[in-house]
Amino acid sequence: MEGQEHQSKSRVVKVDSLESWNFHVNQATTRGNPIVAHFSASWCMPSVAMNPFFEELASDFQDVSFLSVDVDEVKNSPNQRVAWIKADNTCRIDK
Repeated sequence: MEGQEHQSKSRVVKVDSLESWNFHVNQATTRGNPIVAHFSASWCMPSVAMNPFFEELASDFQDVSFLSVDVDEVKNSPNQRVAWIKADNTCRIDK
């Protein structure tokens, strides 16, 4: 319809658990797709400001898997946080 903007489905996958993270990382690895992960929090304005840019990148690079993790929505223990880091050795926490 004229005057209405067409919105496509997001290519960014929202990850809400370690199991979901492992599934999507394994799927991308099997397909040979690079992975770009955005770890964010709703209270962190720079990460919120990055969301539209991240969506645009996902639209532009169809052969890349884009994963988004809201660190506050993924409730887990410190031991599970370590598992997130060990799940993919490319993920590191800078201290």
